[in-house]
Amino acid sequence: MNFADEQLAVSTVDSVDLSMELAGVGARAYAFSIDWSIRALGAAFWLLLAAGIRGMPGVELGAIGFFAPAAVIYLGYHPVLELLRRGVSPGKRIAGLIVVRNDGGAPGPGAIVLRNLFRLIDSLPVCYALGLVLMFATRRQTRLGDIVSGSLVVYASRQRLRMSDTVLADEGLPPRTALLIEEVLQRWDELVPDARAALGSKLLSQIGLPVPADAAAIREHLQTALRTGAV
Repeated sequence: MNFADEQLAVSTVDSVDLSMELAGVGARAYAFSIDWSIRALGAAFWLLLAAGIRGMPGVELGAIGFFAPAAVIYLGYHPVLELLRRGVSPGKRIAGLIVVRNDGGAPGPGAIVLRNLFRLIDSLPVCYALGLVLMFATRRQTRLGDIVSGSLVVYASRQRLRMSDTVLADEGLPPRTALLIEEVLQRWDELVPDARAALGSKLLSQIGLPVPADAAAIREHLQTALRTGAV
């Protein structure tokens, strides 16, 4: 069985083939260990704080008030942060990973919530045993949450990671468009001149930027859009 990281091939409507490297078990375990440490420390911090508050004169803190916030921190960590940060938790950010749909696009809120709900099943019976077995057994190294939500974990481009740092920002380039622009710029010299000019012009039009007649200027406009995230 081959456990090496594989490539996710995505053919876009513009007939440009993109490729993303699928994250293997090792990279995902590294990201998860970081995330687990953060959420465990966050939950433990609340319990220590609540214990101190509970001991203060005149303060009544029942079992729900004591344990519920810690449970919210621990269980809500992944879905909340992946929703806010476009598929990137702090652990994934450090490991250079991101959650995408099976076609390479950005997952919707429903997919993010669904894949994280299934963490409860993937973690059975202990230490994510089911999830690990499935990742070793499946070609794309996916756990049950990935399968039911139609998502994958891949190595992220620098542009995608930069965009994920803007929490709750709706303005700027859509992640899929940014990925396509980045790939086109990387392969600019390999593409046929007429094809790259046409594709560059189409991308500029899609994001609402002026389309210059000169191919070099088209390339500069794309680079500026990618660098600034401007639309």
